[in-house]
Amino acid sequence: MPRFAPLVLILALAGCRVDTPGADSAVVEPGDTLVASASEPIPDAAPAPDAAGCTLVAQDSVVLYTRPSVAAPRFGTLAPGDSVRASGRAAGFVGIDPGTAQAANVGALRLRYAASDGPFSLRGDCAALPAQPRLDPVACYQMAQAETRLHARPDTAAAVVATMPAQSLAEVTSRTPTGWLRVRLGASGPPGWVAPADVNVSGAMCDAL
Repeated sequence: MPRFAPLVLILALAGCRVDTPGADSAVVEPGDTLVASASEPIPDAAPAPDAAGCTLVAQDSVVLYTRPSVAAPRFGTLAPGDSVRASGRAAGFVGIDPGTAQAANVGALRLRYAASDGPFSLRGDCAALPAQPRLDPVACYQMAQAETRLHARPDTAAAVVATMPAQSLAEVTSRTPTGWLRVRLGASGPPGWVAPADVNVSGAMCDAL
């Protein structure tokens, strides 16, 4: 019998754990916030639900859309068991922040959306999720990264008819050959023109303008 056997026996009887000589130990760090990709499922590792916020937990595969509509382009898929922080609600959809770097996207266009009737549950404080605007699934939107002036005509000398607040959106209705955008602020807001230097757009229809 090896000379160290009595010591092992004594420690075992005392209720202490004895590691096998030479065994490796590992520290497991919690996973980062899940990031959806355009063509692959989100990785399996998932953070534990946060009771201080609202967490979406997938029971089965959950499709994510770029906008709150099943007619919008697909962004990716949550795998069964994945959990992600929910960041907002839109009509019939729950929005999550995908955690990817988005230098240009602002406001509701930063989120990715799961249909509310999808195979997932919501855990935590979900009643306070902020409402997101209704977005056309393919329309072109001007995204204001800073306060953006809307002019009465496509001319910087023209009167300013409105100002888009930072992080706000406006639907684009046309574009001039010189790059000015005609936008409208909601159903009843005034139309105006965005100077080429302030253009920051998103949407399947932008190229067709």
